Amino acid sequence: GSRTFMLFEETKTFLCNTGIAHWGNDARVDSAEMHDCALGAFFFGSSALHNGLVNTASKNPNNAIRYFANGWPGTYTRMGFQFYDTWVQTILSNVTFRHFHSAIRGDCAVRYMDHSDHYTPQGINSVIKLTFQDVDPNSVVCIQHCGVMCNPKNNVSTMSSR
Repeated sequence: GSRTFMLFEETKTFLCNTGIAHWGNDARVDSAEMHDCALGAFFFGSSALHNGLVNTASKNPNNAIRYFANGWPGTYTRMGFQFYDTWVQTILSNVTFRHFHSAIRGDCAVRYMDHSDHYTPQGINSVIKLTFQDVDPNSVVCIQHCGVMCNPKNNVSTMSSR
């Protein structure tokens, strides 16, 4: 058969660690909503998220999601979308991010993660028509300086951190 995109339409996730994760190639997500998720979405390969809503804190009294970044306990953070720098091509278009606060704690609407200069940088990703509602200015876009093996004590300069 011929190569085609996997299409996910009208998808809603809530109260989970990761709303939508796709590890394969060629995914398109259209009209998705992620509510009260620690990480709204991330993709590998060639992918796109169109017409999305990432709402990190709804009025649900049970939205006490805790995400431990990179497996280190005590790092409490909420992320809307995470870009990777390892051979991915991602498009975000017409996506709304809501209620990201406390940049001190690590909340981040759009996060770029990089491992090292040895991987393709996220310059191959694209965004258009992103909306941020009730989002702290310091929580709009963040870069995680991962370094080798994502060791938080490693201050390796990467393409993203320059």
